[in-house]
Amino acid sequence: MMSVTMVWVAGVVLAVGARLVQEGGAATPVLTPTRHLGAHTKFVVDYVQFYKPYAVCLLRHEISPWVEKTFRGLVAHSNAYLAVMPIGHPMDARTHLSDGATHLPDGATHLGNLGGGSGIVSQGHTLFVFRLETADDARRFYQVFRGAPLWYSWLLLIPQTRWTQWLHHLYLPLSSKVIVATYTEGEKEERAMPWWQVYQVSPATEKNVLASGIWSLGTSVSGENDWVKGHLRPGESVEERQMTYGTVRALKGDPLPRRTDLTGLHLSCTTIHTSPHTVLTEGNNGTVTVAGIFGGVLKLLQELTNFTCSCRPSRDGLWGSLVDGKWTGMIRDLVDGEAEMAVASLDITDERSTAVDFLLPITRTHYKMVMKRPSNSDRTWMTFTQEFHVHVWAVLAASVCLLSLTLYLTSAIVKERQHISLSDSLCTVFGALCGQGTNLQFQRLPCRLVVLTVLLLQIVVLAHYTSNLVSALAVGPSLPAISSIGDVVSNPTFSLGTLQDTAYLGYLKNSPEPEHQMAYTNLMAGGRRGLVASTAEGVARTLQENYIYMDCSVYLVNEIDCRHVILPTAYFPAITSIALQKGSPLVHIFNQIILKMKTSGVMHSLEQRWTTTEPDCEETHFMAIGLDALLTPFLLLMLVMGVSVVVCAAEHLLQEVCSRVSVQHTVIRPKHIKCTKTF
Repeated sequence: MMSVTMVWVAGVVLAVGARLVQEGGAATPVLTPTRHLGAHTKFVVDYVQFYKPYAVCLLRHEISPWVEKTFRGLVAHSNAYLAVMPIGHPMDARTHLSDGATHLPDGATHLGNLGGGSGIVSQGHTLFVFRLETADDARRFYQVFRGAPLWYSWLLLIPQTRWTQWLHHLYLPLSSKVIVATYTEGEKEERAMPWWQVYQVSPATEKNVLASGIWSLGTSVSGENDWVKGHLRPGESVEERQMTYGTVRALKGDPLPRRTDLTGLHLSCTTIHTSPHTVLTEGNNGTVTVAGIFGGVLKLLQELTNFTCSCRPSRDGLWGSLVDGKWTGMIRDLVDGEAEMAVASLDITDERSTAVDFLLPITRTHYKMVMKRPSNSDRTWMTFTQEFHVHVWAVLAASVCLLSLTLYLTSAIVKERQHISLSDSLCTVFGALCGQGTNLQFQRLPCRLVVLTVLLLQIVVLAHYTSNLVSALAVGPSLPAISSIGDVVSNPTFSLGTLQDTAYLGYLKNSPEPEHQMAYTNLMAGGRRGLVASTAEGVARTLQENYIYMDCSVYLVNEIDCRHVILPTAYFPAITSIALQKGSPLVHIFNQIILKMKTSGVMHSLEQRWTTTEPDCEETHFMAIGLDALLTPFLLLMLVMGVSVVVCAAEHLLQEVCSRVSVQHTVIRPKHIKCTKTF
């Protein structure tokens, strides 16, 4: 690495005669009057005055009169921090540059980061200025540029006939900020100097050149005005200002958003099916067509920036998480270079941001739980018993026994004309509670009071039971008392599940809430039985077992029906977007378009088109009661019928036995034996 030395002019007097004075707490440079400044120096001074960078660094190979004059001019007419950076000799062992041509070694088209201790300012807007006069200067610029961060701004002064030749082999990424100002060799006093944005969409494509402005010495002339107007695009405007030495006419706004033509660049993408964000349709050779909200965004990006794209499903079908130090899913596809962008609603997390770059947020979401909606079929054996609590049924049983015994004893004490057995009392009380009458006649007041008490109890019990039964059959059973993750964790009847390899697992793991950490522990235990491969699988599983599935609410709405219910509590609000490879120069360009899509309402239209609402399951509609809901009374009826048949057969058999015994006794002692049948 070449040694880099920078000397900043904050409170330092250089050999050029500069001196600083303090005015109002701010350092203000004051110089002796500048004389005999060349046109290039005047251009740089006016350029810096126009754009007002935070700091300006002049690159030089050796002591140069131009650098000294430019430095003096900037000190006199600029408030920026100033520095001069010497650069080493260009004849690197890895670089061979012949006369009139430049050649980079293998791998030299990579922009890395400058090592620590370089001394280059890394904060604020820093402008590096370098006048290239020879091929050696071009080589020196290669050495500096290849190690500098992308956010540095560069102003190169290059002869008009040489710049394409000298910069031909240098890769200038799409997001680089290189401005080339051209001048005519041999002229003593340059009258006008235009400057251009120079960049490449990819290392394999030609350099693109966009006019950005022009400087003219002195006042404005018609030729420069015509030059500016000839390079304007629709919707663009020019800002013109008279500076210290000349007039600057430059396009308004950030120049980077103008780089929207990717010249047919082909990108590969990885994706996953998650309606309504990404709806995939199989194509040829394993590719898929992406529709949905993110598919619409991708299509607009292609149309506005002129690139093509081929998408394939993620190799392992997963989203992307860090497992044992290795990435999975779509993040892995980007890290391994299998794809250049991931078109899916990836949650933007700190962990993922270390491996990929995300575009501006496209959608916002949160996580909710879904479970099976309880129905009458879930309580086949309790359809006609759950209307009362078990304690109520116990009290009713005790009341029947007590009232039956009371009626029997009362009739015996008051000596009713008609004898009432204990079984008759039990049948009378039980029948009265069921709304049935009796053929027994109660003549005494005490017995009648007991019967009236039973009838009053029947009115109260039957009213409550009937109302609850009708409500249960019409509305269905109420939801379980579950509203939070803590309720699921503390309820052994239910198990919590979610998608495997998603950001949601990280949210649970890193949450400070103990119940969230317990839920994560339960999900990871037992062979990860709670994790599923898709939203459809998780939603379907809720109908098969006591399983509560958690996922993004927008995905749940597209998979559920009235057999499900989404619990209202929302967790872990997240923002999602498309991911690109780390350091991709396309991030800035795509972000500008996404921002315009949001402000123009295009994004809102896509969401309205593809997002569905939760099904309205509260609408009143007729539904026939199934056999499963009536299975209990049918089985009870069949049981009673069976018992009746058995009792009837037993009575018939007893009668036959009694008849035979009676006949035998009559033959032996016909005058003394009398058989009486009583049942």
